[in-house]
Order: sequence, then structure tokens, then C-alpha cells
Amino acid sequence: MTRIASGPGAAAAPGRTDNEGDSMEDLSDPSPWDAGYRDGARYRTVTDQEVDLLAGHLGRPLTGLTVLDVCCGTGELAAALGELGATVTGVDFAQTAITTARERCAHLPDAAFHELDANRGLDELPAHGFDVVAFRLSLAFLDQQAALASARRRLAPNGVIAVTTPLAERQTDGRHHIGLDHTALQQLRTGWDEVTEYPLGSLQCLLLRP
Repeated sequence: MTRIASGPGAAAAPGRTDNEGDSMEDLSDPSPWDAGYRDGARYRTVTDQEVDLLAGHLGRPLTGLTVLDVCCGTGELAAALGELGATVTGVDFAQTAITTARERCAHLPDAAFHELDANRGLDELPAHGFDVVAFRLSLAFLDQQAALASARRRLAPNGVIAVTTPLAERQTDGRHHIGLDHTALQQLRTGWDEVTEYPLGSLQCLLLRP
């Protein structure tokens, strides 16, 4: 069964830019991302509304859930979910991001962060170990099919993959690749027992349940 659900959107937060306003759009090489984080790069802020919508659509309390945050950056989402009782693990290939995420989540005793390339390294993590695997603003830059297949192997029974993505057609010229287009979204929705979908301002959120 595929179920498409809708919910209220959130106001668009500031865009994904570094401290000079240049876009950070390549997830094939960690070096520019690492340099950006060292220079104080700032990305779209995780809002209370984003977390509340995710928690509400999951349909179960966050307390006690295990969450894998793929391409976690500086750990904003991991921290927000951890403070609501989830046990969080984050992966990113930028060393500075991982260092910052560890510092941000130092008050969460069970939080763990690993320097891993999401295109190749997810299979180093426990199989069937996570209730939620989150791709926040990252899936468009990854090998979508390979990343999702590996993420699916990480899911515990009744687990869910949570994708938050820009929509390609809403981007300005030259930036369409930062989001998923219609074809990619259709592929993303295929092969799941249940798909829940809701808007978040200019973003689209999908919960994929096998």
C-alpha cells in the first residue's frame, strides 16, 4: 500500500551557503566541504517545526528510537532528535563537521559520530540497527539507489527512511541539481509498502516504510 499524506509547511529557512554566499554543492569530494565548515559555513537551520512534523508523521515517540543521520553536517538534526530522547548516530565525510557534531552533542551520552562517505561507507554500520535513517538535504548529491539500498539494510523491523529534499524545479538556473526532480521522486517512491509525504516550506519530506 502507498499512502500519500500531507501536512502544513514551514517557512523557508536560509539557504545552503558558505560564509561568502557561495553554494556548497559537491558531495563527491570532502575537501571543499571541510574547508567550508572550517571557515564557518552555515546551512539551512533545523527548526522546531521541522522536528515536530517529523515526529508527528513517524507516528511513534522519539524516546528510545535509534536514528542514523546521513550527511549529518554539524549535528543539528542529531542534537534536536537526541534531546527528545532518541539515540543518534551521525555520519559525514567532512572531518570538521564530525568534530563540530561531537561537540554539539557532547551532552548526549549515547550519541556517536563517524567520518564516513555516505556513498560507500554505510555498510560499515550495523545491519538492522536503526529505527530511522534520515537523509536531510543530501540525497540529491548521492548515488540515490545505492544509498537507499544500503540505508534499507540498516533499518530495524518497522523502521523508516526519512528524506528531506529541495525540489529541483523550484531552484534557480544552475542549481537544479541540488534537489530531486519529478523522475527522481517517482523512483524514490517506488518499492515501498508505504510512503508518507508532506511539505516543509520549499522542501519536500518523504517517509519510506518497507
